[in-house]
Amino acid sequence: MAYATLEYYKNTYGGASASDAIITSKLARASDDLDMLAVVAIDTSGMGADQLDLLAKATCAQAEGYVQNGDADIVGNVSLGAFSMSGGSAKKTSGIFARAYRFAILAGIGNRSVGALPHRNLQELNSGGVFPEETA
Repeated sequence: MAYATLEYYKNTYGGASASDAIITSKLARASDDLDMLAVVAIDTSGMGADQLDLLAKATCAQAEGYVQNGDADIVGNVSLGAFSMSGGSAKKTSGIFARAYRFAILAGIGNRSVGALPHRNLQELNSGGVFPEETA
């Protein structure tokens, strides 16, 4: 399941242009990437509108990274004799493009307490205890 729709990517996020089929496939791949960042499939049922919007933006930013830079995971610089190649400016952290990573962090993705307990919202997590048995 993609965390953003083609319509959201094109009309709200305003991502880089590509065919609808390519964007749709990249949105699905981006959603998988965010699931891997969160360590588990993300449960959106307990997320508020702001958090869902940030998740959609993270998905679109990751998909846009693929549209603009291709699928290859080029990390750092590669040299072989006189040949040298740089990974370019599309920085990735743990397989996530930098812009997508920033949106994901704001959405609470990558915070393992959210991944482990997806039904808890960010306000609850920030108020004190991370686990239900803890109290603030």
